[in-house]
Amino acid sequence: MFPSVETGVEATDNIFAATQGPRDDFGYFVAPSMRIESDWVRHSFRFDASSRHVYYFDNPSEDELDFDISAETTIDVRRDTTLELEGGYSLDQEGRGDIDVPGAAAERPNEHSIEGAATLTQTFNRLEVSVEGAVEHNIFEDVDLTGGGQQNNSDRNFTEYEGTLRVGYDISPKLQPFVRAGYSVRRHEEEIDDNGLRRDSDGISVEAGVELEITSILTGELAVGYVRRDFEDGALSSIDGVTFEGSLLWQPSEITDVEFSASTDVEETGTGTLSGSIERQFGVSINHELRQNLMVGASADYTIEDFTGGSLTEETLFLALGLTYQLNRAVALRLSYSYEDFQSNAGREYTENRFLAGWLIQR
Repeated sequence: MFPSVETGVEATDNIFAATQGPRDDFGYFVAPSMRIESDWVRHSFRFDASSRHVYYFDNPSEDELDFDISAETTIDVRRDTTLELEGGYSLDQEGRGDIDVPGAAAERPNEHSIEGAATLTQTFNRLEVSVEGAVEHNIFEDVDLTGGGQQNNSDRNFTEYEGTLRVGYDISPKLQPFVRAGYSVRRHEEEIDDNGLRRDSDGISVEAGVELEITSILTGELAVGYVRRDFEDGALSSIDGVTFEGSLLWQPSEITDVEFSASTDVEETGTGTLSGSIERQFGVSINHELRQNLMVGASADYTIEDFTGGSLTEETLFLALGLTYQLNRAVALRLSYSYEDFQSNAGREYTENRFLAGWLIQR
């Protein structure tokens, strides 16, 4: 059992993500977490729970509450057969810059996600075959408006059912090419949304990639593929495009880690006749141990979101720098700075600087 709690102060120079007339604010945060891991000889189990509460002094409407809980277990059915079960729940708020959040929103709306998955993996000598079934239910709360009334969001609620097949072949213990194919359906709670559109959809995805370990210095997985999603309503154009997925860890020394990441998602929207978007994210992070008790970290993430059914494109650049000073095994001081730059070809843009200072207490 590994409990921890982080608390401190946080400041921002653009709390409303405004294009003009940004407003700053200052507040305090509390972020408790708990991790439980098994130490069984066979099978494994892990449980994680964490939350983050931010309370602002001048604009309590922008207070933040994020909560995540997840559990996963691996069952060794036989020597060559494993069954993985996982489930989770998350709560967070949509950002002020999100296309589905109205400019007159009195506060940032909550969104909930409940998910579960089961994966069966069978090894045939060098051939590895995995079959996964997953379900995810998404709930978007209604939004109170500053002028009175509410914006209904129940038409955005949907459940996604997905099945995935992955086949890999071990050329060597450290190199496994693979192919992966998936099919999913998304079904909304309301058959017709507030714009009179039927947003239920079916999607397919195919990928080819490689899982690798080049000594202990370079490890990870990279894949490239194609995704397509077709909608029930003929007024909504199909979404399709190239996908990039991967996570690559480079450890040039015992005190330095460099991680590269890439991901692609097909995102929902309830705005007008836009079908949705393909969101591609690319990132790099570096962590370096300056001294035995002093760690510095930096990261850069670039996200581009292309919407189908219109010419809208949104780009976000996120930069972060952090410093952790370990006073002892249980207590650490943390300082961090982040910069966000959002650009849209629809004319909306903003920048935000955030500063954080806090204490981490852990077991």
